[in-house]
Amino acid sequence: MLQRVSESLQSGLLEQPESGMGYQIAVVDHARYLILDAAIAVSVQPKDLVPVLLDERFGQSPNGNAFIDEWGRYPVGRLDTEDAEALNSLTEKWLTEKDPMSVMADLPVLDGLKAQVETHGSYLSVSRPGELFVRYSAFASDRRINQDGSVRPGTYVTTENDSAHVRSGLSAVGRYALPNPAPARFRFVLSPPDGTRIHCGTAVPKFDQSGGGVEVLFSADLPAGTASGPQSIAER
Repeated sequence: MLQRVSESLQSGLLEQPESGMGYQIAVVDHARYLILDAAIAVSVQPKDLVPVLLDERFGQSPNGNAFIDEWGRYPVGRLDTEDAEALNSLTEKWLTEKDPMSVMADLPVLDGLKAQVETHGSYLSVSRPGELFVRYSAFASDRRINQDGSVRPGTYVTTENDSAHVRSGLSAVGRYALPNPAPARFRFVLSPPDGTRIHCGTAVPKFDQSGGGVEVLFSADLPAGTASGPQSIAER
């Protein structure tokens, strides 16, 4: 079931890092939720779960436990067919004009490693002079990019080089293993200050998507004028 995140909770979620490009994974009383654009919450069905006690490597959850797989990663689960179809039909106009969803009233605890790219062979680096980055979103008004072009901390993007492989919104969904089946057809271009600290890697397969695209995480906020867009690309 889809739920609307209350406006009072959106700002809190936006202060927390993403779990991947355009989404966060949260847990409420051991139920797992996918949160899109800090505004829409949908329950997910975890797969291959192994209950373990979290240690200091991962940070302690409020209840002292959580679920990780045998590799130490948080399994992201899957959406059921009905929820996937509902997400695929969402439009911003529909969200504005209708309110069929119940409101998530309590701030969820974000699940997973904060400011940690879930990738194969990730590493820390800094942005190079003139280097550009790209963010794909199913929403034209991406809440992690402010109106003045500043960018919230904990935001995921990809590189300009990798974006050359993305010709459509559905291509972005597969390449960056995005949980929202709706085409990520809005493209934002980011030009951070030289020497900005970044965390780089490649997207691991999840949400029944192949992954393999380059992922970059900006752990700090970025100044006004960093982001431009969105530009629309083909849906498929």
